[in-house]
Amino acid sequence: MKSLTLFLPYVVAGTDLYNVNLKLIENSNPIELTLGPYYKYVEGTAIPNNSPLFSGNVLSIPVLRSGGASYQVQLDYIEADGVFRLIEPVHSLESSTEGVLCNYIDNTPNNQESLTITSKSEWACIEANRILTANGIPDHDVGIFPNPHNPNMISEQSVSASYTLSPTETSTSTKLGGPAGVIAYILNGVKVDAGTAGTCNNSGASCKLAGGGGSWSIEALGQTHFDFGDDENHAHVQPGGQYHYHGIPEGFVTKQGGNSSTMTIIGWGADGFPIYARYGHSIADDSSSPLKAMEGSYGFVSSAERIKISNIYVCFGYFFSRLGIC
Repeated sequence: MKSLTLFLPYVVAGTDLYNVNLKLIENSNPIELTLGPYYKYVEGTAIPNNSPLFSGNVLSIPVLRSGGASYQVQLDYIEADGVFRLIEPVHSLESSTEGVLCNYIDNTPNNQESLTITSKSEWACIEANRILTANGIPDHDVGIFPNPHNPNMISEQSVSASYTLSPTETSTSTKLGGPAGVIAYILNGVKVDAGTAGTCNNSGASCKLAGGGGSWSIEALGQTHFDFGDDENHAHVQPGGQYHYHGIPEGFVTKQGGNSSTMTIIGWGADGFPIYARYGHSIADDSSSPLKAMEGSYGFVSSAERIKISNIYVCFGYFFSRLGIC
């Protein structure tokens, strides 16, 4: 809510999708709202997950944020009076993620040169946890695997994860990735594993793309000297057949209808917070604020010396160390 208007960027009604504003009738008891400005999206516009649904004269809003709290709300449309009347009691959500994509189920067949296995993923909210069960198979086009720089074939996995429904912000960090544990899962059940096993030593005389013991970890993206055989989704395949993302899963974002006019939820982090790509509101708790491209919080190591590799000097964006990205 902002002022006396409820902004609903997406409302599903039958097969149509609308942008709707509802105006609060002051001092109404029970609470009533009238229909304000609205418009219908063009046919074929992707419907965001967890959108409010208008069916049987009832408008169901799965998650409504107001004053830092979250609610599940239903409004009964009283046609004779032309008003939406609040159906009580209102369910107060225990956390900002309860009720969000709690019944996500997807089964997408694949018929690609490198992939013919059906992608299966299911998310459910059980008690205080968000539970994932999946087979780790992507649900979008992938590159050619094996390839000259990645000799591994995509194979079905047994994926399970449990994240809290009540994530909390903290000033401390937990290192994840690789053997330390999965950073996040995309909704399709494919893991995010941004780091690589590639390293170089301090002199740059010894670099290995796997199994190295150098103090500088090689970044998979943002550089052209080292080729990890990743595809257009910034993903490739581990020796055990695990297809995984090192960056934005472009194919999945496209499938979800991601664009500059909407926030697009694509997965869940290990801390329980949602992952959006690649736009977010400029004021995080104001859904009416303009969208902007989100940026990472990494920093460059300004004092690091360049490393000489194969007769070229490289630094910025190529490596990650305990000090940051060089």
